[in-house]
Amino acid sequence: MRGRIGLVFVLLTLVLSGCAGTSQPDQAGQNPSIAPSASVSELTLVEFSRQGGLKGADDHLIVSRDGSYTLTRRNQPDASGKLTADQVGAVQQALDAANFTSLPHVNKSATVADGYTYRIVYDGYEVQAEDGAVPPALKNVVETLNSLLS
Repeated sequence: MRGRIGLVFVLLTLVLSGCAGTSQPDQAGQNPSIAPSASVSELTLVEFSRQGGLKGADDHLIVSRDGSYTLTRRNQPDASGKLTADQVGAVQQALDAANFTSLPHVNKSATVADGYTYRIVYDGYEVQAEDGAVPPALKNVVETLNSLLS
């Protein structure tokens, strides 16, 4: 057993040291072999989660700025694709109209049984809301994103 652990450790060390690379930075301090890339948050337009409801949903949608998306759902295969320009425009318009960063981070409700809990992340700002406590400015965002899950 110790031999296997030692072998795994040696292999892991070799893999990690190989990932370090050997190219030298150029005069500006940049590594010429690695092209600059945008971070995930710069590529993501919106992240939307919907949990609960009568069926116990657990949906997670990530929409990129170019309209590509990934959707994961409980007990269903993952899906991906590309939204139309109109769909991306509708999402962007709803988010802009909501004045998103002025919304409270948490909006809880004690009045709706078996309702959904929503989590929306836009430009690094996260808002959570439960059915019965969705702020009026956020309702169009939730409706627009829910329509993409249909």
